[in-house]
Amino acid sequence: MAEDRSFEREDLWESLARCISETALRTTGVSSLSVGLGAGLGRNISSNVMGRDPVYSGMHFSGSEEQPVVDLYLVVEYGLPIPSVAWDVQNNVRDAVQEQLGVSMKAVNIHIQGVRTPPPVGQEGK
Repeated sequence: MAEDRSFEREDLWESLARCISETALRTTGVSSLSVGLGAGLGRNISSNVMGRDPVYSGMHFSGSEEQPVVDLYLVVEYGLPIPSVAWDVQNNVRDAVQEQLGVSMKAVNIHIQGVRTPPPVGQEGK
């Protein structure tokens, strides 16, 4: 029996954002979602200005509800091949959204905003 996957408009976008954020952050090599100006404006600013949970930080949505497009702005860990991390995030996000929400992503675009380097030796705790 198929699950009821109907959402109200805001619930769909918020559910997508939470699923995508959690999935991206669980992917090996991802340090964080970028919250800089390059992280897309639209939903990010309106959510933060209105005092709501900044669930959209580090991402920007476009496209339709049936085939959404997400642009993810990431900071990655030093030492791993950036193209491999980006590929893994794309695949993990696409699969998680389909599995958890029953939505087919039209595109998952990855924008690397920075690389997190480890602290210098002897500076780890400071």
